[in-house]
Amino acid sequence: MTDHRQAVHDLGTAFLSVGMMADVLTTGGESSTRVEQLRQIAGQGRDLTWRAGRPGRARYGSLREIDVATTLTSEIATGDEASRAGPTITVRADGPFPVVVDYSEFVDAIEAIIDNATAAGAETIQCEVRTDRDSVEIRIIDDGCGIPVEWSLKRAHTAFQSGWPENQNEIGLSEATEFADAAGGELRVLRRDGHAGTCVLLRLPIGRSEEPEQQVQTLPSTGLGLLEAQAEILEGIARRVPLTESLSAVIRAMEAQLPDSICSILLLDRAAGTLSHGASINLPEPFRQAIDGVRIGPQVGSCGTAAYTQRPVVAVDIATDYRWAVFRTLAIRHGLRSCWSTPILDADRGEVLGTFAVYHSKPWKPTPIAIELVNRFTYTASIAIGTYMLFSRLQESESRFRSAFTGAAVGMAVMDMDGVLLQTNPALIAMLGSPGVGRQLGEFLQPMDATSLREGVRSAASCRSAGGNESFRLSEVRVTTNDPDSPLWAAMSGSLVSGPDGDPMYFCVELFDLTERRRVAHARREQAVAEAASKTKTDFLALVSHELRTPLNAVIGFAQLMEMGGLTPERQTEGVGHILAAGRHLLQLINDLLDLSGAETGQLEMRLEAVRALDSVHDTIEIVTGLALDREIVLEVRTENPNLWIRADSQRLRQVLINLVGNAIKFSPSGGRVEISVETDCIAVTDSGPGIREDDLTDLFIPFKRVGEHPAEGSGLGLALSKQLVKLMNGHLDVRSTIGCGSTFWVSLPLASADWVPLLPPKTQETKNEAGGIVLSVEDDPACARLIESSLTQTSAITVVSVKTLAEAWDLLDDPSQRIDLILLDIQLPDGNGWDLIRRVRTELPGRDVPVVALSAATGGVPRDLEIIEFIPKPVVIDDLMRTVRSGLNLNEQ
Repeated sequence: MTDHRQAVHDLGTAFLSVGMMADVLTTGGESSTRVEQLRQIAGQGRDLTWRAGRPGRARYGSLREIDVATTLTSEIATGDEASRAGPTITVRADGPFPVVVDYSEFVDAIEAIIDNATAAGAETIQCEVRTDRDSVEIRIIDDGCGIPVEWSLKRAHTAFQSGWPENQNEIGLSEATEFADAAGGELRVLRRDGHAGTCVLLRLPIGRSEEPEQQVQTLPSTGLGLLEAQAEILEGIARRVPLTESLSAVIRAMEAQLPDSICSILLLDRAAGTLSHGASINLPEPFRQAIDGVRIGPQVGSCGTAAYTQRPVVAVDIATDYRWAVFRTLAIRHGLRSCWSTPILDADRGEVLGTFAVYHSKPWKPTPIAIELVNRFTYTASIAIGTYMLFSRLQESESRFRSAFTGAAVGMAVMDMDGVLLQTNPALIAMLGSPGVGRQLGEFLQPMDATSLREGVRSAASCRSAGGNESFRLSEVRVTTNDPDSPLWAAMSGSLVSGPDGDPMYFCVELFDLTERRRVAHARREQAVAEAASKTKTDFLALVSHELRTPLNAVIGFAQLMEMGGLTPERQTEGVGHILAAGRHLLQLINDLLDLSGAETGQLEMRLEAVRALDSVHDTIEIVTGLALDREIVLEVRTENPNLWIRADSQRLRQVLINLVGNAIKFSPSGGRVEISVETDCIAVTDSGPGIREDDLTDLFIPFKRVGEHPAEGSGLGLALSKQLVKLMNGHLDVRSTIGCGSTFWVSLPLASADWVPLLPPKTQETKNEAGGIVLSVEDDPACARLIESSLTQTSAITVVSVKTLAEAWDLLDDPSQRIDLILLDIQLPDGNGWDLIRRVRTELPGRDVPVVALSAATGGVPRDLEIIEFIPKPVVIDDLMRTVRSGLNLNEQ
């Protein structure tokens, strides 16, 4: 509520400034309409200030003696009020009428009364001034509509109420009533008997003392003048003597300057709203104890009222002053009859710090000299109290900072603008293994983190001049400790601290140890990865088990039927077909699994070379033509760029295209079409199948994940493997599909530069071998050796020589009389590795340039340093074996 009132008060003050500007514009001869608009805004500001409450709207100004007659004549009769459009104003005053008031508040109160009469429709306003014993009486008489008959006279003093329609939301006479109350006078509203209008009576105490003016005296105890006394007090404040000592010095100086006075300073506890003893030398102790801790309010003696209203309060005679009702008897009992209390205000923020009271033993009115003295010493007391509070807050802040700095669980340091440590706390010393004072903080960090620290400091310092964030934060830095095997990780932040002149002084730096948190997080991540890997492995094995069991069921089942006998030749042939189909499916599944595993782990070797895209497409067409004929699918090849050369592994590219074209054939309806096109920068395969929903497109490349409602065919690994193979060749595989219109898969691979493209040799007529050839089969497994020999000898032109070990093979190869036209070599043999045999032949028998076909159940591919005509994985497909051997021997097809 206090902040709200202060905000409204500040707003009201701004509006009052607008009112002052209006006066300036009037003097300068500006438009009267503009001036009146500004005055209306200023009036609204006065209303807002009033709404903030009495403490919020209080404006402390210096009291001084003024002549009422002169002021009314200059400010009202001949000033701005007289020149303003409205009623005619006259002033009747004979002789000087001195009062001690705040000049601005007096003028505001008179103007409020005149504005009230103007709102009542008055045409003439008459101001009469006279004296009545100890007071000056000001009568302001108007001929307006007067107070409504149904109103009591007290209601005219209430803010925001009025008896005339034009003035429904104004403060009326409330401001003038409050002024009179604070000045020790009164305001009354009277009806004019037999006449229209109202009479407002403002009575104020006469300000001139009947005693002769006293001269400013010197301090009897020191013999110093007023200025010297103030200088001595200020010197003590600068030396930071106790507050009580400084305030007591103010009291002694004031009492020396005002003989027969008793002075007192009370301090305000803003949180409790109470006044407590600050300093008093001659104030009676029982009275002092009685008022110590009094709560401030509108009628709590002079001091309680002054602190509440933030205005000086003069009780000329305590015996008759209504604000002293509570403490009147006590004050008179101790010889106190007059009290003048002035609020002590903070010079910067305007907050009440306490009150300065001047007591007398008889009724007394402030003189101009007394006013000047009180103003001076009140200001001096304000400096003393403000300085004490400032240093107390500073000391408290330093104490809190020191306690927090030393006891903090996080590492803290004070670092200068160059990154040098000025002070470190125990937690940081433990982290660094050294106090570190005088060393660069960056010395304890890794080079990259030290660079980040310098950049953060530079950025925070530059942001300060630009009004930005004056701090830096490094989410994670590595701190070098005495144990190089146990690095410490920390989050670092720093805030810039500026001096009184605004120049940057140093940084407060915090380091929060993340080592344990990082270790726990790393352990959790590893555990999560392990659990995910375990689950993935379990799920994958379950899928593989299912995929393997299905074709194995066909193999074992039909083999058992054939073993039982009794099958007709047709049924037996059918069973053999099912066994072969299931075996081929198992072979494809195993090959795809091995390739996919190698691709994902990076163990699948790629032999990148310049490949003509159209050649790869033609090779693919030759392989899948049989499948297309079985399904009655038309294959079309469209070429936009017949000379598109790309960087790829030709074998793996063919594998990808076979997968894509094979899938397109399987998912196209009978009689459908599959188009393979070589475009400007990619190879596209488009089918005429049912299409794929957009939500399913991301699942296409997941192993064993089949989408759609169509029967499952294939291993479920083709697309996943194809995507990995294309990725290893530095390309990407994409898909676009429309329900009911089919799908398009396209492979984009890097283009081959000119130096990669081979120069095509002129075509020569290939000479076929008519004499046949001798094949050296190196195989240790008897069943495989028998299968190879039986398969190859079906061709009369091929002779097979079988051995089981590398040693036997070497003996034959080392014999010049032994003719060997092709080596069919198993890689994993009892006495060594087949690749080593090839290396030995190439090195020791350079004349034996025999082509090699490798057979193996292992993965890994062909070593880079060796060249062979083909690598055939086991289990062997007889047709592939025969075709490869015939090609290696350069035999005519039979």
